[in-house]
Amino acid sequence: AATVEKLDAAATKAFALGASPGAIVGVRTPQGTWTKAYGSADSASGAPMQVGMHTRIASLTKMYTTTIVLQLAQEGALALDDTIGSYVGGIPNGDRITLTQLADMTSGIPSYAMNEALPAKYFADPSAVFTPAELIAAAVELGPLYAPGTSFNYSNTNTVLLGLVIEKVTGHPFGQELQQRILDPLRLTHTSWPGDSAALPEPYAHGYTLTGNTATPDAPTDSTMWNPSWSFTAGEIISDIDDLLTMGRA
Repeated sequence: AATVEKLDAAATKAFALGASPGAIVGVRTPQGTWTKAYGSADSASGAPMQVGMHTRIASLTKMYTTTIVLQLAQEGALALDDTIGSYVGGIPNGDRITLTQLADMTSGIPSYAMNEALPAKYFADPSAVFTPAELIAAAVELGPLYAPGTSFNYSNTNTVLLGLVIEKVTGHPFGQELQQRILDPLRLTHTSWPGDSAALPEPYAHGYTLTGNTATPDAPTDSTMWNPSWSFTAGEIISDIDDLLTMGRA
């Protein structure tokens, strides 16, 4: 009970620090699982947030992608010290950047979001569909940030490239590998890969962002139906709190 009280107080306090109208919070330990919903799931209607609602999990997608890479390495289908150049051409330093460096964000490849032309296109039309090749090309245009392995920079491009490696090695779309390797074995029945679709399974919470052309802290933009292809294997997955806790433990 004392731990729950502290967690509840911390979650409540967090709302004063950001623009989110609601959240679903969960903690799992050997002593048990605690989940709670806070605030609103839809600012327009005022509908309350509820445990069990689907949400876009954004960059938590990265742990699913890298888990599949590790599985493939364990199976001998690839090696973690393979270079990205042996799978995807046209990457600066591609003959030196390893899959490990992509996974731990030390490759020196910038995030495609740093190329101002790409987010400008996205914010102008959030329904736009982006291909992985388009995302990678925007990053390549910027050039390397540093020599591979010499520093750290969080970059979606790294995990998009790993997604392409998975597809090349297996010969299957990423969504199929995700389903067979993670979702089915763990029985994550509320987790899904949307691909190019902006749809979410019911029930779902609306998502809000401070990025874009018109968003302010007092009026964040409803980004629920923005096309998720913008982030591919770096950020597309949809899930709920129970499935996330199961995946985290696994």
